[in-house]
Amino acid sequence: MADDTVRFEVEGGYTGQARALTVHPDGTAEVEVSGHRSTGRLPASTVAELTAALDRAGGLDAVVPGAGTPPGADRQRYTLTYRGATAVAHDGAVPDRLQEAVRLLRQAMTSLRR
Repeated sequence: MADDTVRFEVEGGYTGQARALTVHPDGTAEVEVSGHRSTGRLPASTVAELTAALDRAGGLDAVVPGAGTPPGADRQRYTLTYRGATAVAHDGAVPDRLQEAVRLLRQAMTSLRR
């Protein structure tokens, strides 16, 4: 069985900081920003909503709209890994089927950094 851990990496944007969020199936999560790590726990409802959104998105390996540098200094690149598959997308070019998952992951990252 594939690993249900979700890994979400964000690069670029105005700050240029690399940020990463790892969400485990039990809700434990780690956020890494510029070498600093914080941990926390997401509510079971959030984890369920996230995994449902990813399951609805289907196979992530088929979603790679661009792996190069996104146009514009403020654009961010997202790398999302779930169940052994990886998708790469950029601000303004996130496929519709991944929009909900990216939104939930960005919210989770923000809430755990507080």
